[in-house]
Amino acid sequence: MKFVVSLVLCAAFANALPTLNATTPPCCQGKCQTAGEEKYWSIASGIFGTKHCGECCMDPSKYNLYHFFEKNLTKSDSDEPCKGFGYTKYDSTVTHGFGPISMTLDLYDLASTNEADATLYKVSGDECGQSTLDAKYASYAEKFAGLKEGTCASVGYTVADGTQTMKVPVIGDITISKFKKAATDTLVLADSSCPGSAAWIHAKTTIKAAFANSCAEVQAEVKARAEGSTSGKWTDPHNGGSYTEPAAAGDVWSLEHKAAKGYIDKVKLTFSDAANGGCNLNACSESQVTSVLDMSTNFCNIHDLYCADAGCHVLGSKLSYTEDVSASSGQHSTADCYKK
Repeated sequence: MKFVVSLVLCAAFANALPTLNATTPPCCQGKCQTAGEEKYWSIASGIFGTKHCGECCMDPSKYNLYHFFEKNLTKSDSDEPCKGFGYTKYDSTVTHGFGPISMTLDLYDLASTNEADATLYKVSGDECGQSTLDAKYASYAEKFAGLKEGTCASVGYTVADGTQTMKVPVIGDITISKFKKAATDTLVLADSSCPGSAAWIHAKTTIKAAFANSCAEVQAEVKARAEGSTSGKWTDPHNGGSYTEPAAAGDVWSLEHKAAKGYIDKVKLTFSDAANGGCNLNACSESQVTSVLDMSTNFCNIHDLYCADAGCHVLGSKLSYTEDVSASSGQHSTADCYKK
């Protein structure tokens, strides 16, 4: 199985992050070199909770504009303000903002900054990926990317299966060590209710839905919508995407959802008869590319196949159901499912 690893933030986070100029030398050390510019500084916590001191050279006439976005921005009385506050270790040169409202600055850390690293791992399919990162990124990786602190060996993946180096925005280059389980352990498989993804870090959603309708009725509606999305008989209310025809292995169905912009997600549906004559559905949708947030996409991939809300396009049966949703992104709003 191909294994792709990256710690890339989704598009929704792009504007919230500074652009890291990993190969750019410091921009603003010492006295400002451009005529008319003066030194300014700001001390604030970054998105990973670490405090930095930033120095920039700026036209004083633009102070009010940038101060609106950075409340700590202060004109300096010296050419090395961060050094005076104890921030003597150069961290990076970044650009905050975008377009005409952007500022490049040098970031400095306190000399006592903890330099410890953290080893993190994540199991995807039948493979485990492990990487050692700067500890300041660990909490974010655990919270939003689903990584766990520890090693692949700690969860039984001991057979080395190569390495891969990826260039990651904000963090830089990281090396991923890949592991598989020993042959005697191959019967211990990943979550069989999900289709799997080649991307180690990816968004996914699981839904447990209980229908008052029979499984035959639910399956007929799901199949009609999936096929109708390509024949023109049904319009996917979530930005007009399309589904492949379900590949059924008994009551386990596999299909793909293709977004209007070309992104493909895999969906797995497992039906079972309920004791009350209704139908239970265990469903899972997984992104196939590196992603953290998905704007409810994986939720909508499943929900729109049977939904009965006003924004849905019911073909045959208006189904009655309840849903228990778990989304890795934390995003599962029905309002996101009905957008053209």
